[in-house]
Amino acid sequence: MASARFKGNTSVFQTCATIKNEVGNLGFSVELVGESKQSSDDFYVFMFVYEKFYYRASNRASLSILVTGNTSESKVECISSGAGQGWLFKFSWGADKNFVNGIRRILLSKGYQEY
Repeated sequence: MASARFKGNTSVFQTCATIKNEVGNLGFSVELVGESKQSSDDFYVFMFVYEKFYYRASNRASLSILVTGNTSESKVECISSGAGQGWLFKFSWGADKNFVNGIRRILLSKGYQEY
């Protein structure tokens, strides 16, 4: 499992648009498999779940992205999972870190800060 957290002075809606437009470019096997939206007054919560097949490890990795915020700022939390092999040791070839590093590059290039 790998994870990262980011914050930015961008609306939650723009952040979600950036994620949806850019994450698919992390590989031709990246697929958005689920999304959800909740809101209360001026606070919004979005959840995106992506999967990517890694040929070198012959397995799929999952990337869950939680976006929270309002019209002036947003926070993003990313957690990857499912990239391990084996029932006992869950040995990983680094696919989980690779998936999180992809979203890290996207958000940092857009001015978000990791915290």
